[in-house]
Amino acid sequence: MKKSANLSEISLLLIFLFFLPVHSGTKAKMIRYSGKLLGSFPLSQPPYFEYEDKYTFQSKKIHCDRETTALLEEKWKESKDFQVDGKAIVKVESDGAFFCEGRPNVGTRYKVSAPSPSQAGSKWIQGQVLEADPTSGQIVYSSPYGKRSYLTLSKEQATTFHERISRMETVEIRGNFRYDRVKRYFVEE
Repeated sequence: MKKSANLSEISLLLIFLFFLPVHSGTKAKMIRYSGKLLGSFPLSQPPYFEYEDKYTFQSKKIHCDRETTALLEEKWKESKDFQVDGKAIVKVESDGAFFCEGRPNVGTRYKVSAPSPSQAGSKWIQGQVLEADPTSGQIVYSSPYGKRSYLTLSKEQATTFHERISRMETVEIRGNFRYDRVKRYFVEE
């Protein structure tokens, strides 16, 4: 009788543990942010920067490391009209605070220019380079209208874009590009 009582207690404990809700405090949600840079505060505790969300027009804070916020402050002192976008993590246990994931992309708004006449088979590309992969040659760029697009270029050109982006420089791409079937990437005309 005692063995059956112990088994039923153990089975009840296992059932209880099985149906026990898992605490969601360790989960994090990845978001993309984009908007006008309002300021950077590398000396505050913890360091953060503020931006105006381009969709809701609300001021939001992103917590980052001191080095990144110091670089953003330098950019912001040069000109007050910088756009910032990137990825951030929202941790549930942090009361909805945003923490940057990697370095944000910083640049100015684009002025759209009319494309020059081009040959058949080429396409006009204009925008800011957001990401560049030096191993595959693929870049991600944002058009003047905010649309994110992908393009494969030569590995050398993607490497130079990657180095400039890692120094938080604004990297623009503009011109007529034609797909070279032999090389398997786009070349500038």
